Amino acid sequence: MHLNIDSDQLWQDIRANGNLGSVPTDDPEANARTVLAGSKANEDARDRLISRMQEIGLSVSVDAVGNILGEWYPERVSQDADPVVAGSHLDSVPSGGIFDGPLGVYGALEAVRAVKEGSADATLTAPLGVVCFTEEEGARFSDGLLGSSVASGARDLDATLAETDDDGVSFGDALESIGYQGEGRLDVSEWAGWYELHIEQDTTLETAAVPVGVVTTITGITRCDVTITGQANHAGATGMTDRTDALAAASEFILDVETAAADVAAEDSDTAVGTVGSLSVSPGATNVVPGQVTMGVDIRDVDADPIETIVTAARESLARLETDRDVDTTMTRPFDLRPVEMSSHLRDAAHKAGEAAGVSTHNLHSGAAHDSMNVARHTDAALLFAPSRDGISHNPREWTDPDDCADATRVLAGSILETASRWRDDTRRWAGIVTISGIRLCGFISVSKSSGRGSSRVGAQSQDGGRAYSKGNVRACVAVAAPNWAVNGNVKPLRVSRPWPATSPTAWLQALSRAGRSRSRNEATGHTTGSRPRRGTRRSYPQFRQTALQFGRTRAVWVPLPRGGRRRWKSRVRQAARNTVSTDRPHHRDHTADAAGTAR
Repeated sequence: MHLNIDSDQLWQDIRANGNLGSVPTDDPEANARTVLAGSKANEDARDRLISRMQEIGLSVSVDAVGNILGEWYPERVSQDADPVVAGSHLDSVPSGGIFDGPLGVYGALEAVRAVKEGSADATLTAPLGVVCFTEEEGARFSDGLLGSSVASGARDLDATLAETDDDGVSFGDALESIGYQGEGRLDVSEWAGWYELHIEQDTTLETAAVPVGVVTTITGITRCDVTITGQANHAGATGMTDRTDALAAASEFILDVETAAADVAAEDSDTAVGTVGSLSVSPGATNVVPGQVTMGVDIRDVDADPIETIVTAARESLARLETDRDVDTTMTRPFDLRPVEMSSHLRDAAHKAGEAAGVSTHNLHSGAAHDSMNVARHTDAALLFAPSRDGISHNPREWTDPDDCADATRVLAGSILETASRWRDDTRRWAGIVTISGIRLCGFISVSKSSGRGSSRVGAQSQDGGRAYSKGNVRACVAVAAPNWAVNGNVKPLRVSRPWPATSPTAWLQALSRAGRSRSRNEATGHTTGSRPRRGTRRSYPQFRQTALQFGRTRAVWVPLPRGGRRRWKSRVRQAARNTVSTDRPHHRDHTADAAGTAR
C-alpha cells in the first residue's frame, strides 16, 4: 500500500526541536544545540515530543530512567501482542547538530502516523511504538547508550539512577527535577522488532548518491586506559642520556597504535581503526621532564578479531618501551562493546520497502555506536542511515537534506509495515527451554504454514542467572537454532545437511541436534555455519502435547503456546523451565530460574 509521508511536517518537527537548547554561532549556516540529559532544554524537547505523540493518537508512558514510549494498538491487534518499535534519542553533545537523534525520533513518529492513517490496520498483526531513549550521547552521565542499556538489562536501574555528573548531581535527581523520572523499566525483549533511523556521520551514502543506508553490522568498540610512568626532572639540568621521559615514550606508543591499526586495515579488515584520543601529562610544566602520561585508546571494527590484534600490538608496544626506555606501564580495558550484526530479515524488509517506495538503498556498516546495539542483543533490530553532508556530525554544521530525511522516513515506514504484518493466522508457535553444558537457552519459535520458514529469538542464560550473549558458550544454541534463525542477531543460520523434517518438534530438534554435532564455528563471533537444507520437503504442523527430548547431555522441553503475544504464554514457559534438567555434570542439577526474561 502507499504510505503518505508528510515531509513538510517532518521537517518542521526537526527544525522546531533544533530550536530547543539552541546555541548562538557566528556561522549563518550552522545550527547548534546543547541538550544534556536532565536539563531544561531536555525537558522542553520531551514535552514537545509527547505533545506530538498525543496529537497522532499514541498512548504515552515514561519509565524510571526517562525512556519515552508512545504506542498504537490497531483495533484487530491483541493488547498482548509484542510491538514493532522505532525511534532514537533527543539529547545532544555540547554544541551539537540538530539531526543526530531527532531525525530518528521524529522520523519514527511520522512513519507510524503514515501507517496509522494509511488504513493499514487491517493487515497489521502487531502494535507499533515510538521510543525516545535517554542519554544516548553520554555527555552528562555515563559513557552513553544509557537509556537503552537499562531497557536491555545491561545496566542496573538503581546504580544508574545514582550516577552523578561533574557537579555531583545524580541522574535520578536530574530526571526528577524536570518531571521525567517515571516508573518501571522499558523492556526491549518484549518487542517483536526495532528500527532506528540515524544520520550516517560519514560520506559513504553521499559519495554513492544513495539516500538510504541499511546497516549490516555496528562496530565493536574497545577503550583502553594506558599509563606510562618515568621520572620527572629538571628540563635544563638533566642530561639527555639521564632522562626517563614518559612523554617521549608515550609518543612512540601512539605511533605504534597508529601503525598497528593501519596494518590491520590494509591486510585484514578495512573497517578497523585505532586512535589515541586523550593525553594527560604530569606535572605538565614546560621546564620539567614529563614524569607520567595517561592516555585513552579507542579501537573499533565490525569484527572482533582485528580489535584483538590491535590490542595485542598495543600491549607489545608497552612491553618494548619498558625495556627500551626504562619506564613502567599499565594498560586496562574498562570498556569493551562487541560488534553487533543487524537482523537479516529486518534488513530485507528495509530493502523491500525502499524498492516499493522507489528509493535506492545501500548496505554499509556503522563505525559509531547506537542504541540499536543494546536492543539487538534481545530482539531483531535494524539501523537505517540518511546521508550526512561532508560526513560532519556532533558539530553545528551537521546537515541532512530535507528530501533525504523524507526518503529515509518512507523506507522506515514501509519497513515497519512489512515487519508488523509478517505473521498471519496460519502461524503455529512453540516455546522451548534447553539446557546444554550448564547454559539454559530459551527460545520463541514462529512457523508459517504458507512458507514453512521460521523466525525466532533465543537467549542464553547461565545457571547462576548471568546472561551469555555472543560468547563461546552460545555455540550450544545449535540444538535449538534452525535455518534462517538468528540468535541475538549475532549467529548466522544453522544449515542442516538433510531435508528439514518439520513434521513435528521432536523430529525437528533431532535433525538439528545431529547437524549441530558436525557444525563449524567462528570462535570470535559465535557464528555457526554448515550447508543449507534442500527445498521442497513436505511440511505439516499437527497439534501436539508437551514434548520432552533428550539428546546426550541436552534436555529440551517444548510447549505449544496460545496466540496473542509473549505476555499470555510466559507462565507456560516458566512451567516448562521447571521440568528442564541438565545432565551434563556427574550429578543431576535442576535449573529452575525464571526463563521469562530471555524467551522470545
